[in-house]
Amino acid sequence: MALKVADTEEAEFWAKDLALGLQQVMPVWAANFTSNNDEKIGSNQLDYRKVAADIRRLWATASTKGVVTKGAFPTFGQGVIVGLVAKLQGTLPP
Repeated sequence: MALKVADTEEAEFWAKDLALGLQQVMPVWAANFTSNNDEKIGSNQLDYRKVAADIRRLWATASTKGVVTKGAFPTFGQGVIVGLVAKLQGTLPP
């Protein structure tokens, strides 16, 4: 018997909260995520598992200091956040 939780089943419940939560860490990704997926969010065609995989993939390419594990929302240490934001904004030397 599968337990259905509306917060994970319906994209309209979690997608905008996710973008808002990651806006400080990945502002470009958050803005692109909501604008590129607005139709999918409205029609509930967005899969949270695929979005989580995309975030993990982005994190792996943008930072070598932190690891995003499977879970509802990633959490990071403050030093990792500052490094990721700087790297994404292009202010961190390679």
